Amino acid sequence: MTFHPPEAWNTTFKSDVLRLVSGTGLAQIIALLAAPILTRLYAPEAFGVGALFASLTGILGVVACMRYELSIVLPDNDREAANLLAVSLVFTVLMTLLTLLLVWSSGSDIIRWIRMPELAPYLWLVPVTVLVSGLFTALNYWNTRTKHFTRLSIARVTSALANTSGSLGAGLAGHATGGALIAANLGGQAVATSVLGGQIWRDNGRSILACITWQEMWAGLKRHRKFPLYGSWAGLLNTISWQLPVLMLGGFFSPAVAGFYALGFRILQMPMSLIGGAISQVFHQRAAEAHNAGQLGPLVEALFKRLFLVALLPTLMLTIIGRDLYVVVFGERWAEAGVYTQILSIWSLVWFVSSPMSNLFGVLGRQEQGLKIQILIFSSRFVALAVGALLDSVIIALVLFSLSGVAVYGYLMALVLHHADVRVKSLVPFIKDTLLQTAPHFAIALAFALILKDSILVLWAAAMLTALFFWSYRFQFIDKNTSSR
Repeated sequence: MTFHPPEAWNTTFKSDVLRLVSGTGLAQIIALLAAPILTRLYAPEAFGVGALFASLTGILGVVACMRYELSIVLPDNDREAANLLAVSLVFTVLMTLLTLLLVWSSGSDIIRWIRMPELAPYLWLVPVTVLVSGLFTALNYWNTRTKHFTRLSIARVTSALANTSGSLGAGLAGHATGGALIAANLGGQAVATSVLGGQIWRDNGRSILACITWQEMWAGLKRHRKFPLYGSWAGLLNTISWQLPVLMLGGFFSPAVAGFYALGFRILQMPMSLIGGAISQVFHQRAAEAHNAGQLGPLVEALFKRLFLVALLPTLMLTIIGRDLYVVVFGERWAEAGVYTQILSIWSLVWFVSSPMSNLFGVLGRQEQGLKIQILIFSSRFVALAVGALLDSVIIALVLFSLSGVAVYGYLMALVLHHADVRVKSLVPFIKDTLLQTAPHFAIALAFALILKDSILVLWAAAMLTALFFWSYRFQFIDKNTSSR
């Protein structure tokens, strides 16, 4: 593995992130352009069914490789990494077969437990989705190791095109059902996996096969056993935590409520997928290098500052314009989804900043601590949503969910900074300066929202103020505060 000195990380980190963001950004643009049409073709109930299927398969898919995919980027030689890729693929096949057996033997019990009979006709697609998801995950981490981020960008764009065209085609043809959304999403995943797998096979296929032996696979499996022992449970709890709102809101309230939440969360997730997801993937590889070189602190501090600076004002703006945004873009019947977004926006800020840095637990070999954090996240979310369900109030459930998220992810962020030897106290001046520079833009937007009654004018004002902030401060602020030390 080639080591890059600290002063080189800033440039190479940016270039790798930009390559990922370019593809992810185009994929998000495709999805965003189609969303206003899809929300007028499909009812909230259909989105709820699609979201519930995605929740079930997401929970199973995250442990398809038993988290051995995370170990692919760690070895300092490609031979060991190739055998870890093979281990990941073998576990994917085994988990697919196990899921097939579970669906065949207990499918009716699963449907009864989640209180969603609408999913019964599509349950047979769960093992197929787990297989595709596991294959993509393993190939994705090999791709991260080799730093061919353009491949992933191409895969994401083709996936978005396939998913969007399938959803639109079915809706326009009069089949605007949850099943159509499920099929389109699976088709998009299959296309992305095929594209990424084809490119890796063309460029690295023979060399990967030449490295793989059963003995070395077994050695890698034992050497990195902490990933299935701790990382798989942490990953499973993390995914269940994310899918818990859809499962509980759909089960205790209605598919429509689950659909409102699914769309609201999708909008909050877009910047995470666009920027945070790309940064997380590149950071995972860079952090392994930096840790080996004893230079982890500067990398983590610079990452925190960039993420906080980029996310602060947009998430604050969502607390003001959420409902107006959804009414204008998606239609009046999606106004409640906009209210959900307003409630969850502050939590999304803390999540956006802390989530990419959580990969540090695996890099430092502290998977057991990551597991404890995931138990805390899961428990707090379950209690928050359960209290809301007992009080028969979606709003109370989401408010408690948001508050618990701010507390737990704030603790996670502080823990990561501590392990990277970054003093939280040293970040206080940066946070204070950023808040002071953000406050006037937020205050003016709030005044516009209180005075103006036109949703379009409110959105225009918020967009202009946000653009002015980044134009006025962003570039010199990054150079001043986030350059590598």
